[in-house]
Amino acid sequence: AGAAAGGFGELSEPLRRMLSMENASQGEKNAMEIRETVQKFQRHETDTGSPETQIAVWTTRITVMQAHMKDHHKDYATKRVLMQLVANRRKMMKYLKRTNEERYFETIKSLGLRDVISLIPPLAFLPAKASLAAEAKQRKRVQMRNNVKSRSGGGKGKRR
Repeated sequence: AGAAAGGFGELSEPLRRMLSMENASQGEKNAMEIRETVQKFQRHETDTGSPETQIAVWTTRITVMQAHMKDHHKDYATKRVLMQLVANRRKMMKYLKRTNEERYFETIKSLGLRDVISLIPPLAFLPAKASLAAEAKQRKRVQMRNNVKSRSGGGKGKRR
């Protein structure tokens, strides 16, 4: 129990070296890093699901997967999972910014992320408004055409 908690003081030197994190597998190192991240961002002792904690865990996993992808650029399964993680983190960041902007900015600052989340949806995702704008443009064109015809007498008359 003492060795698992990091209390290597009472162990012999060879045993201490054997149990150090240098000899851990990459999966164990990743799991340890995620546990440390959760401890840093959790609001209370049993918190693992708050938005800040989830964003931090996803950021840690994204960092690990990016390092993996540098060496294994043809690993498409990992690339797909990485893209899903990025999308999930982005959605959670958007939720956190919408619900508690102060905690959002604290989280991105401590994780070293940029603020790229916009809560204003682009016009491309607003088809109703876009169609209304297109209809307004068409009405304006028709009105201008009618104004031109009425001034010139309908286009019929003597040519000079």
